[in-house]
Amino acid sequence: MEDVRAHLAGQSKDALVELLMSQAATDARLRDRLLLETAGGRSSGVDLATFRAALDRAVEPDDYEGFRPALAYANDIEQVIDRIQGLLDDGHAEAVVELAEHAIEAVEQALGWIDDSDGYLGGVLEQLGGLHHTACLQARLDPEELAERLFRRELGSDWETFFGAAATYADVLGPKGLAA
Repeated sequence: MEDVRAHLAGQSKDALVELLMSQAATDARLRDRLLLETAGGRSSGVDLATFRAALDRAVEPDDYEGFRPALAYANDIEQVIDRIQGLLDDGHAEAVVELAEHAIEAVEQALGWIDDSDGYLGGVLEQLGGLHHTACLQARLDPEELAERLFRRELGSDWETFFGAAATYADVLGPKGLAA
């Protein structure tokens, strides 16, 4: 790969752009990566629609996913989650709260179509839960509104992703949110 690196280093910017664009036309992973990098780096803010669409594409199973492809399926979702983590690192906590909630709903809905015997998607939900909690800490959301959202999610899910939310989010909710 060092020869490839040297070859690419000698190419013009236009040639590299064309190479990437050509590959992105047939490579969904690369296309999503480029779209997400563009959507997260806009001066006008985060393009939430692009992130939601990438999440939906990653989570939407083609058909019932048996045991063997479950790891690859979870890895595809985790690649999008990594990009969302980058948004949090860049200071877009409120956007990450919304995207994490969208992703959790999508993964929970997909669980009926996936053989998750090894718990790969359970791990994805755990990762999303941690990301959501951290984003809530950074976003400084209204504690009463957050308490209501968490309560609805805890009662509305069959997968217990938000089970025990009051205890888990006590540091975010504070006395006012816990009272609510």
